[in-house]
Amino acid sequence: MLAYHFPAASSPGLPVGVLPELPVQGLKDSSGDVRRLYGELEVFAGWLYTGSTDLVLLAGALECAGAILAIANLRPELSIRAFEGDGTAQRQLVVAAEEVSGRWPHGLKGAVAARFGTSATARMG
Repeated sequence: MLAYHFPAASSPGLPVGVLPELPVQGLKDSSGDVRRLYGELEVFAGWLYTGSTDLVLLAGALECAGAILAIANLRPELSIRAFEGDGTAQRQLVVAAEEVSGRWPHGLKGAVAARFGTSATARMG
């Protein structure tokens, strides 16, 4: 089981200090807070995933378990390359995420449908 720190949806989110006490195997952090990522790595022994497109390159360099990103549905190859340390891919990933962020989730769903031939129907929004 993963804990999910997403303060934009459930403020204030999970305090870093409680992470070692949680009965979970891992944590997805979508805060985008670099200092928090460092703190989580210091106190949490489980798998740590970033949910922030902006932190994929750093998460890979810090040996996090991975990244769980909405934009990976559209640009999986950039997500992988950024996590593996490719700075150009990291910059392109941020641009790709920005291009579809305006009409969430329809912008992303439409772009994925156009690229891969999947349904553009969104269950939310």
